[in-house]
Amino acid sequence: MAAQVAGRARLKLEISRLTACGGTVTTEYTVVCLDPSPDVAAPAWRLTQADGSAYDVALTQHGPVCDCSDFVWRRDGRDPKGCKHVAALTAVGLLRRDA
Repeated sequence: MAAQVAGRARLKLEISRLTACGGTVTTEYTVVCLDPSPDVAAPAWRLTQADGSAYDVALTQHGPVCDCSDFVWRRDGRDPKGCKHVAALTAVGLLRRDA
C-alpha cells in the first residue's frame, strides 16, 4: 500500500517588465489552478498580487485569454503573444492543453 502524502504547496510567479526609463519592475503573483468546464477552457489559472488584484488566465478553444485591461483593450485578437500574464504562464509551461 502506498503511503499517503499530506501537505500544502504554493506556486509563486515573478513577472518582470522594462519601464519607459529603462528600469525594471517585478511583480510577484500567487498562482492557483482553476477548474472551469473543459468545454470552456483548460487549463485556467488565477494570478493574485499581494494587494489582492487578481487576473484569470485561460486557454480556450480560440487561444489564450486574460481578464486584465491590457489584454482586453490592447491585445485580444491583435497580439498572438497576449499580455504579460499569458506570456509568463506560457513561458513556464502552464498554459498548454496538457498542463
